[in-house]
Amino acid sequence: MSLRGDARIFVCFILFASAGFVALLSAGAHAQAGKVPRIGILRDGQPPQSYIEAFQRGLRELGYVDGRNVIVEFRSGSLDQLPQLAAELVRLKVDVIVASPGSAALAAKRTTTEVPIVLRA
Repeated sequence: MSLRGDARIFVCFILFASAGFVALLSAGAHAQAGKVPRIGILRDGQPPQSYIEAFQRGLRELGYVDGRNVIVEFRSGSLDQLPQLAAELVRLKVDVIVASPGSAALAAKRTTTEVPIVLRA
């Protein structure tokens, strides 16, 4: 499958997961009308620009515009930075954290039990 196809499937999955988790957590702050979903992406190492562009293009194709009706918080860094980056995403009150498997996922898991974590290769 092409990068574009992979990105579109990934975007659909993340938006579905985010919407599902927001629905499950509909009490409290998540019940606010018009709340813009916030997706945190945590990776070890910088993602390729083509990955970011494909992800944003997939969002647009599904009617989502970063900064308008969805907010995407990309965080990437070295292995020793991941715990601080995960904590930053939690402070930003993301609805879901998308983490690359391994160190990023482990940092997210150690940082929160409140925010759902989705793994992405």
